[in-house]
Amino acid sequence: MLVNQNKIILQQGDTLKEFARDELTEDEQKIIEKLLQSPAEDHPADPAVRKLHDLLVNEKEIPINEWNQKITFPLRLIYVRFTKVIEDREGFTEAMEALFPGSHIFLWRSQKEGLLIQEADEEFEVEIESSSIVDTLAADFFTRPTIFIGSFIHDPARLKAHADWENHLFHEVTLAFPKKHLFHEQELTLYYLLSRFSDKTLSDVSRLIAPVASDTTLLESVRCYLECNMNTSLAAKKMYMHRNTMQYRVDKFIEKTAVDIKQFPNAVAVYLMLLAIPVLYKED
Repeated sequence: MLVNQNKIILQQGDTLKEFARDELTEDEQKIIEKLLQSPAEDHPADPAVRKLHDLLVNEKEIPINEWNQKITFPLRLIYVRFTKVIEDREGFTEAMEALFPGSHIFLWRSQKEGLLIQEADEEFEVEIESSSIVDTLAADFFTRPTIFIGSFIHDPARLKAHADWENHLFHEVTLAFPKKHLFHEQELTLYYLLSRFSDKTLSDVSRLIAPVASDTTLLESVRCYLECNMNTSLAAKKMYMHRNTMQYRVDKFIEKTAVDIKQFPNAVAVYLMLLAIPVLYKED
């Protein structure tokens, strides 16, 4: 469940239901908020970490010098949501810190939601094998989480505003795409834009790729090519294929659709369309 100033979102499995606050009576709102009150273990014992919790979770205005002793910049925030309560919180925290080297602080937002702070220190790894993270956590804790790996923040003064914006996008996008469980940086912004499109709009613009819509193998290759900044050699390496095979598939896509994805504006349009195809979700 998520509660903010204007709405309440209830989640059961992959199903999300949104209510405007004015649709509920004052008593109903109080009951829901009482259910969402964090247990004592949600509140860190360390004073500096508790200030961070107040800043990022309780949305309080806290002076920088009261919370920055425990973290160094640049850092990024990793948001995680679950479909059920995590009983072994200590074990889950340790698992997240192991999966994301350089992270030492996990803040619980509620019984089903948390926030990991990952610093770009000597332990940080630029390349994380993120494709198996969701599956690993699901196997160990018997619930499939949804994770958003945020963008790096360099300025301490921007931390709260950046976190508020990313958290807002995260909740809006997971509401619109409940079957996708892993998001990276500005990929979330693209999904947010997609969530604003009507079904008719999506149908209209998807005509771009209609001639190859049923060729999943081709679309997967093209998506990898675009995500590798249109670098054919890198895309081929990532997909464990010969460079000529990747080049053939890119040329085939261009021939079939008449959209030259070697040109940046065309590549952007096609990539946005590929994000909207559930079978291509990565973790995903």
